[in-house]
Amino acid sequence: MSAASYPRLFGMKVYKTSFLKLYLPFILSGSTVYFGVASIHTALTNAPDDKWVNIVNIVEAATKNQVLKNEATDYLKSLESAKN
Repeated sequence: MSAASYPRLFGMKVYKTSFLKLYLPFILSGSTVYFGVASIHTALTNAPDDKWVNIVNIVEAATKNQVLKNEATDYLKSLESAKN
Protein backbone atom coordinates (compact mmCIF):
# COMPACT_ATOMS: atom_id res chain seq x y z
CA MET A 1 0.00 0.00 0.00
CA SER A 2 1.12 3.48 -0.68
CA ALA A 3 0.65 6.54 1.46
CA ALA A 4 -2.38 8.69 0.93
CA SER A 5 -1.83 11.26 -1.74
CA TYR A 6 -2.28 14.90 -0.85
CA PRO A 7 -2.74 17.71 -3.30
CA ARG A 8 0.57 19.45 -3.85
CA LEU A 9 1.62 22.94 -4.89
CA PHE A 10 5.31 23.54 -5.64
CA GLY A 11 6.14 20.27 -3.92
CA MET A 12 4.41 21.13 -0.63
CA LYS A 13 1.24 19.65 0.79
CA VAL A 14 -1.85 21.76 0.31
CA TYR A 15 -4.50 21.43 2.98
CA LYS A 16 -8.06 22.13 2.02
CA THR A 17 -9.17 25.15 4.01
CA SER A 18 -10.96 28.34 3.20
CA PHE A 19 -9.10 31.56 2.48
CA LEU A 20 -10.91 33.38 5.29
CA LYS A 21 -10.12 30.74 7.91
CA LEU A 22 -6.45 30.79 6.99
CA TYR A 23 -5.91 34.55 6.79
CA LEU A 24 -8.51 35.89 9.25
CA PRO A 25 -6.01 36.64 12.08
CA PHE A 26 -3.79 38.61 9.70
CA ILE A 27 -6.72 40.49 8.19
CA LEU A 28 -8.07 41.43 11.62
CA SER A 29 -4.74 42.49 13.09
CA GLY A 30 -3.73 44.41 9.97
CA SER A 31 -7.00 46.30 9.76
CA THR A 32 -6.93 47.03 13.50
CA VAL A 33 -3.43 48.50 13.26
CA TYR A 34 -4.25 50.43 10.08
CA PHE A 35 -7.41 52.06 11.42
CA GLY A 36 -5.86 52.57 14.86
CA VAL A 37 -2.92 54.48 13.41
CA ALA A 38 -5.29 56.44 11.14
CA SER A 39 -7.50 57.45 14.07
CA ILE A 40 -4.51 58.48 16.20
CA HIS A 41 -3.12 60.50 13.28
CA THR A 42 -6.47 62.25 12.81
CA ALA A 43 -6.77 62.98 16.51
CA LEU A 44 -3.27 64.46 16.66
CA THR A 45 -3.63 66.58 13.52
CA ASN A 46 -6.95 68.00 14.73
CA ALA A 47 -5.60 68.79 18.20
CA PRO A 48 -7.18 71.93 19.66
CA ASP A 49 -3.89 73.35 20.89
CA ASP A 50 -2.07 75.12 18.11
CA LYS A 51 1.64 74.40 18.11
CA TRP A 52 2.42 77.66 16.31
CA VAL A 53 0.85 79.70 19.12
CA ASN A 54 3.14 77.93 21.58
CA ILE A 55 6.18 78.61 19.40
CA VAL A 56 5.31 82.32 19.11
CA ASN A 57 4.83 82.58 22.88
CA ILE A 58 8.20 80.93 23.51
CA VAL A 59 9.94 83.30 21.08
CA GLU A 60 8.27 86.35 22.65
CA ALA A 61 9.32 85.21 26.13
CA ALA A 62 12.88 84.64 24.93
CA THR A 63 12.91 88.11 23.35
CA LYS A 64 11.77 89.70 26.63
CA ASN A 65 14.46 87.78 28.51
CA GLN A 66 17.08 88.91 26.02
CA VAL A 67 16.00 92.55 26.45
CA LEU A 68 16.39 92.18 30.22
CA LYS A 69 19.83 90.61 29.77
CA ASN A 70 20.91 93.45 27.48
CA GLU A 71 19.70 96.07 29.98
CA ALA A 72 21.55 94.31 32.80
CA THR A 73 24.72 94.15 30.71
CA ASP A 74 24.47 97.85 29.87
CA TYR A 75 23.93 98.68 33.55
CA LEU A 76 26.98 96.65 34.61
CA LYS A 77 29.09 98.31 31.91
CA SER A 78 27.98 101.73 33.15
CA LEU A 79 28.96 100.77 36.71
CA GLU A 80 32.39 99.59 35.56
CA SER A 81 32.97 102.74 33.52
CA ALA A 82 31.95 104.89 36.52
CA LYS A 83 34.61 103.18 38.66
CA ASN A 84 37.31 103.95 36.10
